Amino acid sequence: MVAVDFNSKIKTRTPKLSYVWYKRVIASDGKNLTFNDEKNLTILLKTELSTWDFWYQ
Repeated sequence: MVAVDFNSKIKTRTPKLSYVWYKRVIASDGKNLTFNDEKNLTILLKTELSTWDFWYQ
């Protein structure tokens, strides 16, 4: 669900589409299991990334 850059000294982590998919499943109490809506997941991922603190990069 999260990609790790093992070449980075601080092992930078970046969420993948599976991260936002699973977050959506949890928020819907398992009612939204849709996985073939990559466009919406990409939008959710961009929104999620805007909340992450990347000051160390």
